[in-house]
Amino acid sequence: MPEEKRSSIERIITGFVPDELVGPYVKLHATGMVPKEDAEEFLGGPEIVKELTDRGLAHHAPHTPDRPASFRAAPIDLAMMAILADLKEQAARDHQRLLAVGASIDSVAALLQPFGDERGDLVVILDY
Repeated sequence: MPEEKRSSIERIITGFVPDELVGPYVKLHATGMVPKEDAEEFLGGPEIVKELTDRGLAHHAPHTPDRPASFRAAPIDLAMMAILADLKEQAARDHQRLLAVGASIDSVAALLQPFGDERGDLVVILDY
């Protein structure tokens, strides 16, 4: 879809959440809320409802005396906070993996050091 045809909400979240969640979030945000029992059909299935909920992009609002239970989009500021929290969590996991890889490389280098020359270059001895 051309950039000028997309809503500001869609432009904000595109690229930060899976593509299959952008449309349902934008649709729910534009609608405001749907009855809880209609959410799966309205958004495209139970997995979409679950993903939106798990990612903090939407939530179930309980029944009140004047309103039935509903499914609502999180306001964009709260949705972005949830998206940024997910990105921070992913960055921390990636950082830990990189540290583990670096430690593994250091371990291999330490094992190979006795085979290096005086400059530290690896000397390979082939025995035929």
